Amino acid sequence: MSNDGGSRWGLARPGERYCFRTVGSDLRWKAELRSLSPALTPRVETIEVDSIPTSLGNRVWEDLDADGIQDGDEPGMDSVMVYLYDEANLVVDFTFTDIDGFYGFPDVLYPTSESKRCRQRR
Repeated sequence: MSNDGGSRWGLARPGERYCFRTVGSDLRWKAELRSLSPALTPRVETIEVDSIPTSLGNRVWEDLDADGIQDGDEPGMDSVMVYLYDEANLVVDFTFTDIDGFYGFPDVLYPTSESKRCRQRR
């Protein structure tokens, strides 16, 4: 199985939980059949993906009074590049703020508690 478009592949066995090493959004799979007998060839009936699609976003603003708190009269900053990092501190996406300072990452996969446990076992 691969969750990064086929750049890295991992071996998933029938009936066993498989955990991806990184968060990805391009799920692919391929089967390697080791038997010509239909009785011995495993069948894939379901694939469960244990992540929740969500979105992230906020606003970049000019902190006029330098207090670190966004006040209602402080203007948003246009065309600021905002980076999205993964757990390994690698950039996985970027975007720019709009004219009012707002930005968003609409299709982020947020791991569920089960997939977090999966990572902790490594």
